[in-house]
Amino acid sequence: MSAMNPNRVQQPWLSILIPAHNPGEYLAEALASVLAQCDGGVEVLVFNDASTDGTADLLARTVARTLPADGQPTVRVIGSGATAVGVSVARNALLEAARGQWLWFLDADDRLRPDAVAHVRTVVLAQLHLQVVVVDHTVLRPRTTLKHRLRGEAHRRSMDGVGGAVLPTGTLMPRMLARGQWHVWGKVVRRDAWPAALRFPAQRVFEDLSVVPRLMAGMAHVWYLDAPLVEYRSNPSSILGSMSPAKLRDWARALDDLVDWPAFDRAWADFVIQQALRLLRVAQRLERTRPGTDDAWLDNWWATLCARQPALAPALAAWRWQPRRWAGWWHARQQGWTRVGVAPSNHSGAPH
Repeated sequence: MSAMNPNRVQQPWLSILIPAHNPGEYLAEALASVLAQCDGGVEVLVFNDASTDGTADLLARTVARTLPADGQPTVRVIGSGATAVGVSVARNALLEAARGQWLWFLDADDRLRPDAVAHVRTVVLAQLHLQVVVVDHTVLRPRTTLKHRLRGEAHRRSMDGVGGAVLPTGTLMPRMLARGQWHVWGKVVRRDAWPAALRFPAQRVFEDLSVVPRLMAGMAHVWYLDAPLVEYRSNPSSILGSMSPAKLRDWARALDDLVDWPAFDRAWADFVIQQALRLLRVAQRLERTRPGTDDAWLDNWWATLCARQPALAPALAAWRWQPRRWAGWWHARQQGWTRVGVAPSNHSGAPH
């Protein structure tokens, strides 16, 4: 990797990539948090996915206010025209259009904390061999209560262990998967380290759950910057905040994408089980709030998944002897999930 020149506008050292579909006033906050700390070595690239809420006007004003000049970040806008294409296609288009040596996704309703870009720049300029910088986040709420503080929302860690260089073999995936932080905005990735064949699955949500573990599994030079640099907004309109049966199936399909990974081991199995149990709990809440919601396919989906990946069933069985996971094992047992051969029901199996 050649040395970077942070002041060269023609070839930014960093691209901040923002997919946006009707983000409302949150996009203005996201852009302000970025532009307040960027210079001419950074480009901000926004994909306007057929927004109908004034996003186009906001972006036009922002571009006009930040015309390329010394000391100013470059702001570019691409889009889908009149028809929305979804967040996965938007992310893929941003990957293709980005010009920076480093890529940092940011959701349109989130924010960067002050000096976040400076922290990342310090690391990548000092460690030219790095492929990924993993960062932490804080949860942004209209009102923070004692419950949220006890959950550690002021500083959500992306990896186990201390910050700094992550050993290239044996520790990266267990440390990352143990925290369950698969969000793409928590990883700043060197452009040439992102595999050309690895893209977000079109027409699906939970797209980063499908992609990020597989992306990270191929990295040899990783730095964990254990500081909350992203402010993740708890938004009722987000994917998790507005769950539906279709989104549940996309969640399951994302886990389907992981189980055939060649290096699948106990850490991967524990992660998939955690996600599957969370999926089940969300499905049960959805059924209570929307009577008639069909979640019976989940048992058959789990049986099919275990048949494809034999490491899952014994890993779940071992949870019985782990105090912090015993409740999860018991909940799975109540659903019949400790048995690989769950009897077929009248519902279809794995979602397709």
